[in-house]
Amino acid sequence: MAKKLYTLGALLDYQKYLKTVKQMLLNVQSQVPQNIYSFSNWGVVENYFVNPPKEVAIVGEDFESKRWGLD
Repeated sequence: MAKKLYTLGALLDYQKYLKTVKQMLLNVQSQVPQNIYSFSNWGVVENYFVNPPKEVAIVGEDFESKRWGLD
């Protein structure tokens, strides 16, 4: 859920969602050292804040064929 909420927050620029995800991370932070393998998805979410995913915008008249590499 946190990954999806981060994605929505980032794509739609909803700071409330990103703030919620940060709080979710803080809520589980103390439990991570006890069993690191059970919290791997939380690590992925934390990595999103450290190294945000890149966004690519394809624009122009022929954007559909460029998007799918059909040129």
